[in-house]
Amino acid sequence: MEEKLIRELIQTALSQLASMGLADETLKSYRTYAFHPLERFYVDKGKVLYDSSLMIEMYHLYQLQYKQGVILKQTLNWQLRGIGIIDEIYNTGFFEWKVFSQKKKEEMPDVYENIIIDFSNTLLCCNKRKSNYESIVRRFLIFMIKSGKENLSSINDVLLRNFLVEISADKPKSMDDVITGLKKFLQYLNEKLFIENRYYSILAAPRSRDRKVNPCMDANELAMMMNSIDRNTTSGKRDYAILILAATTGLRAGDIASLRLDCINWKRNEIQFVQGKTSEANILPLPQNAGIAIADYILYARPKTSLDTLFLRNYAPYKGFHDGVSVSCIFRKYLKKSNLAHKNGDGRTMHGIRRMIGTEMMRNKLK
Repeated sequence: MEEKLIRELIQTALSQLASMGLADETLKSYRTYAFHPLERFYVDKGKVLYDSSLMIEMYHLYQLQYKQGVILKQTLNWQLRGIGIIDEIYNTGFFEWKVFSQKKKEEMPDVYENIIIDFSNTLLCCNKRKSNYESIVRRFLIFMIKSGKENLSSINDVLLRNFLVEISADKPKSMDDVITGLKKFLQYLNEKLFIENRYYSILAAPRSRDRKVNPCMDANELAMMMNSIDRNTTSGKRDYAILILAATTGLRAGDIASLRLDCINWKRNEIQFVQGKTSEANILPLPQNAGIAIADYILYARPKTSLDTLFLRNYAPYKGFHDGVSVSCIFRKYLKKSNLAHKNGDGRTMHGIRRMIGTEMMRNKLK
């Protein structure tokens, strides 16, 4: 069979997925979680052409990592999906989307579909969360119609309670999102004069979250990692600036990756950025030690380029990081250098640094 570059197969896969009408966020997830690990594996092996033996090796490696607790089930699913898609495109030239579902999409009057679209346009959040709220609202409206309530003005407390009882049966761990979505939708209906009551009394009952408390990064271990960085090298200056920024501000890996030069307000010692998770503008104080590290990187290590992305790759062509995964890879590099093993749920992650800061803030508040 004809030899094919693995990078070209990945681009073909992304193009075919895009032609299926997938949302940008979904395509980004495929690129990051399904194909990036695959491409990185080939780079580590020094290979550029598709190799079936490497695909089999990856498959067994990911299965082993999951059994050993190194990766989560969700990560395993993404990685195996990436292998399957690339294999299929290499062998057939096409990827056939396989979805097997017995559920049929419930239809609604156009007027309600238009209301959902208008409601979604008022939301100030990421596309993934918008989609979640749209799904909740659509289910609520279908429930309303099936209950014999043809008009929005017929919404009442009994209808809401009955809906919450029904949806809680198959969404027991997502009721916080259900409550939030309904609150936003009823507020929207009230502002549009469709209803007079927002029913906050029904939706205001607090609910404990069904999730375990994840451990945070240990401050001493983080200090050990920071001390292992060679700050005399260009890569060390960049990596130190990234990690000290995370350790002092709690910024998410994705937000660090997307920072631009103009996000730093040097006169006010502030970081001004748009949060990736919520799409909202934020301002954080820039700690002195983080500011010094960033300035050291910009002045003495950052490649000379017209790009305005703050943190860049060290090798040409100089580009910013694709997303937070690259930042997490830097974290894991120094985790390994410090001989600190990592297993799922041990807190030794970039997000574990964020939890560390939150934990310390709560301790100080309780003192």
